[in-house]
Amino acid sequence: MRRKVIFASVVFFFKYFPFKGDNWNANDLFRFQYGCFDGVEADELREICEEWLNRLYAIPKKYCYLAWYASAIYACFYRIAPLITDIDDKKDLWQDVKREYAEIMQMGRRIWRRPTHPSRLRVVYDLGMLCVRFNELHVSS
Repeated sequence: MRRKVIFASVVFFFKYFPFKGDNWNANDLFRFQYGCFDGVEADELREICEEWLNRLYAIPKKYCYLAWYASAIYACFYRIAPLITDIDDKKDLWQDVKREYAEIMQMGRRIWRRPTHPSRLRVVYDLGMLCVRFNELHVSS
């Protein structure tokens, strides 16, 4: 049964995002970021989000497209947060969120010098929105 579900989700993924291997482009990502997935089951949407996260993790972060990368990673984390029900998986994902945003902010210090730079403010705002999405996690000492 699991094999059938995985196959169906892969077919669904490639229906919306044709298989390009490593040759996907920004338009494919924009379709994911701004696409409407109302008729999609949670498992299928989670598979799509995980695939995009894997694709984005494979990209080395560079200064020239840091704001684009931050926006793309935010879209993935924002969509996948409510789909994860296992608390340990959610904690691991929250650690990934914090790590990614720490790297983005650290790199952004060099190119977004002003504290009120619009890109820097957008990254902080996005991190705040992700805090709201992950708010049911309780920190244990």
